[in-house]
Amino acid sequence: MTSHALPVTAPPRIHGRAALRAVQPPSGVDLVAAEQAAAAFLVALGVDLDSEGLAATPARMARGYAEMFSPRPFDLTTFSNDAGYDELIIARSIPVQSVCEHHLLPFVGVAHVGYLPGERISRPLQVGSGRRAVRPLPPGAGTADATGG
Repeated sequence: MTSHALPVTAPPRIHGRAALRAVQPPSGVDLVAAEQAAAAFLVALGVDLDSEGLAATPARMARGYAEMFSPRPFDLTTFSNDAGYDELIIARSIPVQSVCEHHLLPFVGVAHVGYLPGERISRPLQVGSGRRAVRPLPPGAGTADATGG
């Protein structure tokens, strides 16, 4: 049986230096095993996979969950605070998606992040997305750690 791993790319370079990778690339994902497990799961629930519309569903299901469980690569971008900003900075409507750890169902939404800048000003985007979460709050919970806040 062949294992199909998701592609992993090297972090981009910014001004000749490797960018800070805030989300690690996924370890291997075995899509063949996931498809077989999805088929067994659906059959156990009484779903007839012989119908034309459902024949490819286990493969779609495996790819969909692999995508949901794989955080998007994110390179933390910061800017020097040479101007000495000391007022609240707010980033609004940051897309967030995650998966409920108890039910393995997706949830999506937006996050709003406010912080007081230090020596650097950061862009907190997509930190934590793709991670399984116990409740809707944790996907952005690592934002302060990742941005140095």
